[in-house]
Amino acid sequence: MRFWFSLCLFVFSVVYFIYGLNTLNFLTSSGRPGPGYFPALVALGLILSTGINLVKDVLEIRQLKVSFFNPFALSSASDEPQELSPVVGGGGENQRHYPKDVVTVLLLVAALILVLTQLGGLLSMVLFMLVLLMVMNPGHWIKNSIYSVALPLFLYLLFDVWLNASLPIGVFGI
Repeated sequence: MRFWFSLCLFVFSVVYFIYGLNTLNFLTSSGRPGPGYFPALVALGLILSTGINLVKDVLEIRQLKVSFFNPFALSSASDEPQELSPVVGGGGENQRHYPKDVVTVLLLVAALILVLTQLGGLLSMVLFMLVLLMVMNPGHWIKNSIYSVALPLFLYLLFDVWLNASLPIGVFGI
């Protein structure tokens, strides 16, 4: 299953890159970066990271000598114990809680989208990161707080200051 997921992400990344190159200008007529510049860089990063992950999965399948068409090839063929999600903690052997993690992240992203225009981009991202890290990485208050402020601040400086692509402004003016 992991191989097919990796393959789908890789194909999506390549399609996203091709679509971006065909619909957005990479450079303006004056030779400056155009609207397709940043999406192309993101797509190249996606292609690189998903490609590396796909190669790792193929090498693992070859090493374990399992079929590509077995949907649970990598999850059941390994002799290593399965990791459990940090969100829900322990449980029985080989129990997987990844669907709960996915639902948690989706709910938090939906909440971010809902409060983005009311609280503004910067404050919404700080709160989103803080809640997400407190759920996924409990007990590390200082580290989570630093990351929750540092990443949104970096994104604010990148988009609002450097790229001049403003983030939503909320009722507090930030």
